[in-house]
Formats: sequence, C-alpha cells, structure tokens
Amino acid sequence: MKGVNKKDFFIVSLLVIIDQVIKLIIKFNFFDETYNIIGDYVRFEPIINHKMSWVGTFIDVLSNPILITVINVIAIYLLFCSYRYFKFKTSEHNKNLNILFLMAIAGGICSLIDKVFWGGSLDYIALKNLFIFDLKDCYITFFGIGLIIYSFKMDDDISLKEFFEFNFNKKKNRK
Repeated sequence: MKGVNKKDFFIVSLLVIIDQVIKLIIKFNFFDETYNIIGDYVRFEPIINHKMSWVGTFIDVLSNPILITVINVIAIYLLFCSYRYFKFKTSEHNKNLNILFLMAIAGGICSLIDKVFWGGSLDYIALKNLFIFDLKDCYITFFGIGLIIYSFKMDDDISLKEFFEFNFNKKKNRK
C-alpha cells in the first residue's frame, strides 16, 4: 500500500486487534451480563446489532449485508485516499491529523470485520435511551470531531478536484 509506512500500519493493526480482542472477551465471557457504569446513564449491555449499522436500524435498505459491506469497503478506500491526500497537503509532521485518520481507517476495518465475521456489530456500551456502541465507533467519532476541529484551523486549500487528481490521475507524480 503506497503511502502507508510500517508505523502507521502497526498503529491501525493494533487498534483493530484491541477492538476485536475486547469483543472476543465479551462474547465468550460476558455476553449475557449487564451492569451500570455511570448510574443508569452509561451501561455495559452487549448485543449484536444485526441491522449492520446504526443507520440500518432506521433505514431498512442499509441493513442489507451485501450493500452495507460494499459501502464499508468504499468508505475504507476513500478514507485511505483522504489520508494520503491530507498527508500530502499538510506535511508529514501533523501527528494529530495522522492519528485521527489512522483511527478512522481502523474503525472502518473493524466495521468490515464485524459485518463479515460477527454478522453485525457486537456493541456493548449503552447510553440511556439513545444507542449502544463499541470501541470502533469511538475511533470513528473521534475522527469526525477531530476533523471538524482541524478543518477550522487548516490554512491549506482543500479541493475535490485536487483530491481526485492526486488519488486517481496515474500520470501525475505522487508521493
């Protein structure tokens, strides 16, 4: 994978392993248990979301395993392309942005593993009357929030045209 160094690959792999090991431990040791973490606002409450995604619980077509898996693969690819582009635009020294993208890529890979091997997402942290989530959802949420904050601070111009040229124009030299 051009554009990914060994350290980045290690970080993504580590984040994926942590997410999946937690799920294995829960599935085989604590799946039938529930308890309060912070009053009755935050609970440990493991379930497997067979609707394939949070959105799939509201929009039936997005709980189709084949469709949501294809969308997941496309999302991982676009995250990887965005990661390469932002590294090119902002310099390799922006460690915070780098970590945010690595978390998002790891979250996307974890989501794909969940769909393929778990038949849905093994979620285990419940927020009262809202939703149940897992560690990979935290990775993706931190990325989203961090990217919004970072975009307000960014001085470089970001354009979709340049993004597509950078990632898909084979004639141009790329890093």
